Parts: sequence; C-alpha cells; structure tokens
Amino acid sequence: MNADELTAIIDRRFETLSHLLELSLRQVQAIDESRMSDLMRILSDKQPPINELIQIGKQLASAVGEDPANRQWASDEDRRRCRERQSQCELMHDELLAIEADCEGRLTASRASAQEKLQRFDNGRVAANSYAQAQTTRPSGGSLDLSSD
Repeated sequence: MNADELTAIIDRRFETLSHLLELSLRQVQAIDESRMSDLMRILSDKQPPINELIQIGKQLASAVGEDPANRQWASDEDRRRCRERQSQCELMHDELLAIEADCEGRLTASRASAQEKLQRFDNGRVAANSYAQAQTTRPSGGSLDLSSD
C-alpha cells in the first residue's frame, strides 16, 4: 500500500471515529434523560459507522505486514501528519471503548432502578388491594335474632 492510500485510509478512520464519538455522546445524554426510543435510534445510527470501521480495519491489516521503509512519502511532513492522525485515532478508539463501558454501567443502574420502582409499586398495589378487601369483607357466621316473641 502506498503512502497516499494509507493516508486516505487513516483519514477515513479518523472521520469515522469522530462521527462515532459524536453519536456516543448523544447516547450518553439519551440514557441520562431516560429517552429510550432516542437511544434505540442512536444505536441504529451507530451501526453503519461501526461497519465502516470494520472495513477500514481490514484494509489497515493488509498494510501491517508491509515494510514501512519501502513506503514512499511525498515529504517527511506528510509522514508525520499521518502518524499523528493515527495516534489521534487510537486515542479516540480508547475513548469510545470507555464511553461504551460507561453507557453499559448507566443502563444497568437504570434497569435496577426501574425494577426497584416496579417492585415498590407492586408492593403498594398488593397492600392497597388487601386493605380494600379487608374493608369490604363482612364477618361471616350466624346472625343474632334480637326480636322478642
């Protein structure tokens, strides 16, 4: 793979990761604000860039086995810029992984909170039903006849 092709792939990776970071930040907001329908849409929107990132990874894998000394760069500045862009991509990738782990934790906490609220509601409903039944239940048994003959 020549230097121009490698630069183009690295630039595509940078743009794709930038887009995923933007979507991930929106994902965090949706979780924090309990907007689950928006969260589902955002997760759906993330799938094409994730697929793109997989394709980019495959393209970069083919360049890994090549000797970088054989790659001809137009200038040392182009080589430095490409290396710097690749380092930025690695940082963004790490940030994305951290955000995803954080989102998973937030969703787990949100689910536990929802389960707790439902349990309290259900306990309250059971207590209210029991109380209502106790109020409407008449004592059973015989009746006392107080009439005189």
